[in-house]
Amino acid sequence: MKNKKKNRRKQRRKVILILLAVLVLGLVVIFGLFRVRKLVISGNKQYKAEEIQEAIMQDGLCKNSLYLLWKFSDQAKVKESILFLNGAEAKLRTPFEVQVTVKEKQQIGYLLNQGSYIYFDKDGMIVEISDQPSEDVPLITGLDVEKAELYEKLPVKDEGMYNTIVTLTKTLNKDGLVPNEIRFNTRDTITLVFEDIKVNLGDDTDLEDKMSALNSIYAQLDGRHGTLYMESYSENSGQVTFKNESGGTEDLASTDGSSESETSTQETQEGGGRMYSKTDGTFSTDADGNKTYTDAAGVTTTQCDEYNYTDENGNIITDGYGYIDPYTGSYIN
Repeated sequence: MKNKKKNRRKQRRKVILILLAVLVLGLVVIFGLFRVRKLVISGNKQYKAEEIQEAIMQDGLCKNSLYLLWKFSDQAKVKESILFLNGAEAKLRTPFEVQVTVKEKQQIGYLLNQGSYIYFDKDGMIVEISDQPSEDVPLITGLDVEKAELYEKLPVKDEGMYNTIVTLTKTLNKDGLVPNEIRFNTRDTITLVFEDIKVNLGDDTDLEDKMSALNSIYAQLDGRHGTLYMESYSENSGQVTFKNESGGTEDLASTDGSSESETSTQETQEGGGRMYSKTDGTFSTDADGNKTYTDAAGVTTTQCDEYNYTDENGNIITDGYGYIDPYTGSYIN
């Protein structure tokens, strides 16, 4: 009996020793073999790979590639630990090499404060403090700010300006139109400053409509120098005036976001009754950028880039009493 008990104890000890050996070997493999020696960073535009790598490695446990993979599988942990990122994905290339694809928080503007350039995102959080200006986002001037701290909210007294800045940059960036400067003037008016063109927007009334119109008008001002006055612009009025450097002015009417000269509004056949005018209908653009046209009878169409209903010569159809709307085909008398 005693010999059997001794044999059992020996067998238990052997099993325990084997398990301990396996555990130690596993730990050696995990912490020895799976050790990050190389991080390959991709997806970054605003931040250097070295900056992102340094931010990742502030968590010492990320030196282990398996831990790094585990941590980056939870996007909430990524955003919490690296505040200038909007997320990141990590993939294991080898036990000691990890590919990290990052999603940066979009910088929507920057301002000059105490000799430094302060970059902030759409939530007003400061995501970078640099000694260099940027060409990819606009300089914001006229904001009343106090001391700025990295990863803290931009200390602007009027928080309503955040919404205005976000609306401006979001709408402009949709068509790749980035001003050099967004200037908030002392009388609560906004000016956009491009290389050769200034755009006076007035206050933030009808701001999205103004931006939609500007996106289409600006391309037609290529090579010109002067100021675009949009203070009175609205979806209904569509009034825009351009004043060149020589002092000459040009009135532009744009209710659909496109530039149409007011001097060419009448289109009809000779001898017709009621004439068709482009101002008889209304062009508009929705939040998704889709253009629509509503004729004088209230009929709407999205086929409004060119006339759909004309005679064989391309003229407006009229019978002496009214006309066929060239976009919708409705009879207007």
